[in-house]
Amino acid sequence: MYPDVEFYKNKLLNFHLYIIMDTDDCTAEQRIRFINKDMFKKHWLYDYIIPIYNSPNLESTMKKIDMPVENKKDYITIFPINNTTSTNNDDINELCNKLERCDKKITNIGKYFKACLDISKENRVL
Repeated sequence: MYPDVEFYKNKLLNFHLYIIMDTDDCTAEQRIRFINKDMFKKHWLYDYIIPIYNSPNLESTMKKIDMPVENKKDYITIFPINNTTSTNNDDINELCNKLERCDKKITNIGKYFKACLDISKENRVL
């Protein structure tokens, strides 16, 4: 039991499970089954799963929105993880908007960023 997770009539409320995958790590069939959720049909959290994909990978997605990513270590400049580097709300909103506008054949990661941004606003993290 998780006390912060609300439920009603055995259904979780306001709960989503985002699963992120780079599609260069799988076969064409696995990619299709991931994106359309067939891969998760028998999972008990099926109704809550939201597949998030990058085709072929997150690095190419970031390049499409003009974010300079050559390798994994470059992400620290985009997604700071400590207090020595700060990112302001405008930067975060701009990144989220760019990702949401990306071609859905390439990615839907903007959906995940928007959800994170909404949660942070609700909890006054930003």
